[in-house]
Amino acid sequence: MDNCILLSIRKNWAAAILSSKKKMEIRKRVPSYNPNTEKHAEYPLRVVMYETKAHGGAGAVVGFFDCPGYIGTADPADETMAKLSGLSVEQLEQYRDGGWLYGLKVQNPRRLPEPVPLEAIHMDRAPQSWCWLNSINAADLAEIAAAQGVKL
Repeated sequence: MDNCILLSIRKNWAAAILSSKKKMEIRKRVPSYNPNTEKHAEYPLRVVMYETKAHGGAGAVVGFFDCPGYIGTADPADETMAKLSGLSVEQLEQYRDGGWLYGLKVQNPRRLPEPVPLEAIHMDRAPQSWCWLNSINAADLAEIAAAQGVKL
């Protein structure tokens, strides 16, 4: 699994994705170069969600989704992006702060039955926004997920 990223996300947004209410995750930067393959990032990606400890979150991996692609814009946010992301146009514009906005498309969200601590996949800290999972981290997570009855 060389095409897998770990995404830090707050509890409310993880829940919205896992319940299929949120169809787009907004970020200021998206995967473009994959150091695992030493090539341009290829989509679809597997996006593993690390639920942050903020606001009562698990502080662990809680699920994942497929990302078939993204949209990016330097133009003002629109209603479509707002609706898909669960944010208002005003919130998107405040977050954008004059730069680019990227919307990671969300498909096939799946929750893990039990949260997986980062230590179990040999990681010592969560990413600020997202990071690539190397093949060892991804294989460890796939094995744990399989033990929980979920195919990563």
